[in-house]
Amino acid sequence: MRILLLSLLPIILTAQPQFQTRRSAGATPPTTGQQQITAAGTQQAPPPVDPATYGSISGIMTNALTGEPLSKATVTLRIVDSGDRTIGGVPRSYAATSDASGQWAIPNIAPGKFRLSAKRTGYVEMDFGANDPQYNGTIITLAAKQNMSGVLFRLFPHGVITGKILDQDGEPMQGAQVQAMRAKYSQGRKQLISYGDASTNDIGEFRVYGLPPGRYFLSVSTNRREFGGGGPPGRGGPRTVVAQTPEEEYIPTYYPGTNDVATAIPVELGPGAQMRGFEMTLRKKRTVKVTGKVIDTTGSDKNRMMVSLVPTGPAAPGSTRRAMRMDQNGNFEITGVPPGSYTLVAAIPARQKSVSSRMPLQVGASGVENATITINLPMNLIGRVRIEGNPTPPSGLSLGLRSLEPDLMPFGGPPPSVKTDAGGNFQLLNVNPDLYALSISGMPDGSYIKSILVNGVDSQLIGIDLTRGVAGPIDIVLSPNAGAATGLVQNEQAQPAANVTVVLVPQEVERKSNSQFYRTTSTDATGHFSLAGLIPGSYRVHAWEVIESGAYMDPDFMRPFENRGEPLTVKESGKEDLQVKITN
Repeated sequence: MRILLLSLLPIILTAQPQFQTRRSAGATPPTTGQQQITAAGTQQAPPPVDPATYGSISGIMTNALTGEPLSKATVTLRIVDSGDRTIGGVPRSYAATSDASGQWAIPNIAPGKFRLSAKRTGYVEMDFGANDPQYNGTIITLAAKQNMSGVLFRLFPHGVITGKILDQDGEPMQGAQVQAMRAKYSQGRKQLISYGDASTNDIGEFRVYGLPPGRYFLSVSTNRREFGGGGPPGRGGPRTVVAQTPEEEYIPTYYPGTNDVATAIPVELGPGAQMRGFEMTLRKKRTVKVTGKVIDTTGSDKNRMMVSLVPTGPAAPGSTRRAMRMDQNGNFEITGVPPGSYTLVAAIPARQKSVSSRMPLQVGASGVENATITINLPMNLIGRVRIEGNPTPPSGLSLGLRSLEPDLMPFGGPPPSVKTDAGGNFQLLNVNPDLYALSISGMPDGSYIKSILVNGVDSQLIGIDLTRGVAGPIDIVLSPNAGAATGLVQNEQAQPAANVTVVLVPQEVERKSNSQFYRTTSTDATGHFSLAGLIPGSYRVHAWEVIESGAYMDPDFMRPFENRGEPLTVKESGKEDLQVKITN
């Protein structure tokens, strides 16, 4: 059966393994339907969309392994845009459900660029054009009055991992927590992210389901009682512990039986695969104790205070240790700690604004005594944004802070964000002492951040350090002279490569650890790409058919590719056109 589009394009749209990273740092979003921002910084609402231009999209949903039609699948079409919930008075997303024959249809769609996704019970939720939920799919462009039909969407059945957990005596362990984890990148650092978990039953068996294809690490941990008497204290008194913690206990273990994730053996799970018979034996290890005191300068409610040890590196979430004993004077005790490198985190959660602090801590074979950590009052930051050579300040720009330690839980809540006022001024309130990068969205077309001056020092490379006190007024300068680049990506056969990820990698050593100096996009159906708002500097342009988001910031990953890619020098107001080969 031939599948045709009503636009008469001889293209069969299928969910083939073409990839684009979902979390692409610094990608330039399409401008379809976005609010337009003038050089003066004023926003103009987009005009309403004429219903006479509406089109439609329809297709069939099938099982990717058997080809059989799938009913009851929810299909969602979402516009590729970062603006408000509605664009020009039309919805940002549309939805439909497949019928008994797998057919689905979405009518009355305003023209634009979209991504299509689908989900169904027992199947992996994913984008059209991708075979991993962590990747974006193909961008679908719907022209005015276009009725696109025959879209073949294939969903993969989810995978399952089953097995059994035994204790060191060979007896089944009930209530052990098993996690199927995958390594993902966060600002160039690998972290293990749980994709599914399960508890063992009375005979030690577990079943983790709902897993997409991929490479998994199995992690097993036990549930430790953190509070005596069955729960956290209220305002009535300090926390207590009923029994002493033994010097040996079960600590997180990775398949096939190691406590070090670096020596763990990953499990390759294919589409819809059911892998059975995994067996792991947990053995008790000698652990140590960390004691110390939290100095609170905020006057907050100490009864809510939390102290935790978070492992440094790609450890499982179950490796985090909470203080089991703490009094109203801030003295704490954390038991069952395997020696290693940690971050000590102290936080006081609150309904309006939590406060927190953290410090590195090395735990040796004898533990740690009398560690001291101070929680300081959150601070307010003030500043101004201006455009170089333009006396009119930019209003309505969105500013936000991003922690430079993204692998740690945001105990103090997410960093604040704010918009600039008519004079380009802003205030960021109740910011916890930490090290941050500052980001700006909604900048005028063709501009880039030239400098972020804090106390006269440019913080773009080093970050805004609030761990030593309040920073002075922040002076942000935008330049209207950003560079731009366009290009064509070709495969090994010198043919245009569609829907591949294009990454602009900075070559200055001091920029390689900062995500704001990277740019990513994807090629269109003809293999072409465009990048705007580029910061002047030296780059190499790489193109990958398959790459995990953020992997290009990992020095180990990039080492084989350092001398590959197309060199690019970006100058102010410069425009370059390139031909790029796929990076292998």
